[in-house]
Amino acid sequence: MPLDLTNVDRLLEAYVQTDGDTGGAEVFFWAEGSVYAWIPGVGGYHLFDEQLFAVRRFKRLARGWLRLHKEAGVYLDKDTGKLLERWRNPFTGREVEVFQLKNDPVNREHLPEQQGTVWGMEHWENGDTVCFYRNVFVAREADMKVAQYPLQAQGDLHEFGELYNFFASRKALEQPGATSVPMVGCNSRIGQWLPWMEMGQQRGYLMVQLRFKKVAGVGDLHPLMRDYWMKQDPSIFVAPEAITGPNDTSWSYYRKVVDQRRREQAVRGEPVK
Repeated sequence: MPLDLTNVDRLLEAYVQTDGDTGGAEVFFWAEGSVYAWIPGVGGYHLFDEQLFAVRRFKRLARGWLRLHKEAGVYLDKDTGKLLERWRNPFTGREVEVFQLKNDPVNREHLPEQQGTVWGMEHWENGDTVCFYRNVFVAREADMKVAQYPLQAQGDLHEFGELYNFFASRKALEQPGATSVPMVGCNSRIGQWLPWMEMGQQRGYLMVQLRFKKVAGVGDLHPLMRDYWMKQDPSIFVAPEAITGPNDTSWSYYRKVVDQRRREQAVRGEPVK
């Protein structure tokens, strides 16, 4: 059947074929890119690089889809490509502990009624190439507030913009019985300082640019990242079967770790950092 992307239900189904699997199988993708600082009036700086993976499955709803998703990654030295465990912040001169990326879960609904909002799915075509894209801009209550985390929180609002592109073949999407098709893509994000950078309320933004593709499985992931997370938490490589809790961010994950450390320091009678 010809691919009719003017039909919102078929549009969302084709997006799930591209970004996941309409049959409910788990799907992996691997991303890599770089993290930059942008300070208005001063300029931009390449801070470090990033490797990221995600594993997800989609479940069909009455009308639309539920994405069950988790992701993790590592930050790398921009010059050597080695894992960053400690990082000297060039803006503050302090050496800080690096918290690797772990967001478990990051679930999302894709519904027809979201069309026309920032959560909707748009498309662009050029020959056999179909690009599904979303441009998301968010401002909501922050996971970490300045009063409790003055070094780690840039503000009491969590603000970011993220622009996604997913590319697939129209011929592949039109193949009978195709529940999943090859995909490559990219996304750009502008947001606040990562909490472990300890930038406080210093003016500026982080800009992240990633390139990604759908891969066959764990064996196709970057070996440094794969080996790190196999040691830390092998369960991160298994796609969720159901919603397991509220969505994670780098800030909510960092807060859980830091709050646990603070409780342990208080029990030991140490000054709480």
